[in-house]
Amino acid sequence: MAVNTEPQEVHDTTRNWLLGGLLLCAVLTLIAVAAPVATPILMAAFLASVLRSPVRALLRFNVPRPLAAAAVFLGFLATLIILVVTLYEPASRWIGEIPNVITKIERNLTPIRDTIEEAQNTAERLEKATELSGAAVVEPVRVKQTSLLEQVFETSRVFLAQVAVTLVLVLFMLAFSAPLLPTAVTDKMGDRGRRLRESLDEIEVQMSRYMGALALVNLVVGLLTAGAMYLLDMPTPLLWGVIAAVLGLVPYVGPLIVATIIGCAAMVTFDTWTAMLMPVLAYVVINLIESELVTPMVLGKVLMLHPVAIFIFVLLWSWILGLAGAFLAVPILVACVVTARSLILDDGETLADVMVRTGGLRPVFPASAVRRPGDEM
Repeated sequence: MAVNTEPQEVHDTTRNWLLGGLLLCAVLTLIAVAAPVATPILMAAFLASVLRSPVRALLRFNVPRPLAAAAVFLGFLATLIILVVTLYEPASRWIGEIPNVITKIERNLTPIRDTIEEAQNTAERLEKATELSGAAVVEPVRVKQTSLLEQVFETSRVFLAQVAVTLVLVLFMLAFSAPLLPTAVTDKMGDRGRRLRESLDEIEVQMSRYMGALALVNLVVGLLTAGAMYLLDMPTPLLWGVIAAVLGLVPYVGPLIVATIIGCAAMVTFDTWTAMLMPVLAYVVINLIESELVTPMVLGKVLMLHPVAIFIFVLLWSWILGLAGAFLAVPILVACVVTARSLILDDGETLADVMVRTGGLRPVFPASAVRRPGDEM
């Protein structure tokens, strides 16, 4: 008489899913607690995955890997230093204009502020009228706060240390090509180990392709923004272009911050509302064209990511790692989705086969997934 093992299989599957959920919660908690250490590691892994493409290009010309890694790293570092040196003076000048920006905003919003203050005064009078007579007055407890200078010094010290650690890790990750899982381990796993190793390589390739295409799109957005600011007589147009290109890597939140910064700068620069709004409208039009037309057309050929998933990951990783988490949200989502696709591989096929067979990161249904005519590896 045959023994029905289906309930046991369902029990094992449920248990595995629960254990996986607990493991995920533990990992996220550990990353949140160790954020000062986890941030440079994750940022270095992201930068290394992007910079490995030019390293591979140099390896095709028989350039030794350490030399190729050093050349790419020095080129990246030189570009970073040139941008910082070029933009330091205009950025410092605009930071010095912050009091003027606040004053002008307050002057333009005086009617709204007067209404709010009147409502607050009314609420205070009502509160005093309802106070019980003879009630004991409790002296508020004052907590000694850290001075602003000490906070800035501590934040700068941690930030510079994280930048240094990130750069060192990027150089090591580029120079040493050791796989995430040692070959000896994957060889003992047989065919499954081979597929796992190929899937990990495919994750790196897909991340490099996606982030490279995203960086190219944002570079064009930065150039168009700088050109628009120049035509509209905004000072330091290069600064606004760089801000638009960098913050454009943060979905949803980045463009909103860029529009706000440009609007505040326009309020200080111009005197009429029309002149103030034109730079903001110009950037909004550029961003709409990029997000609604260019990005789906360019990135849709590389990977398909659901907007809701992107939004959730931006919220989650911003909460865990702050601003760095907002930058890392999309790369982490790409890695998670590509890794998840590796769990549905059929016997004998790799993740690259699934990518071609399904046309990107769309839902895969093994019963109906077929190779489309004209698809190539």
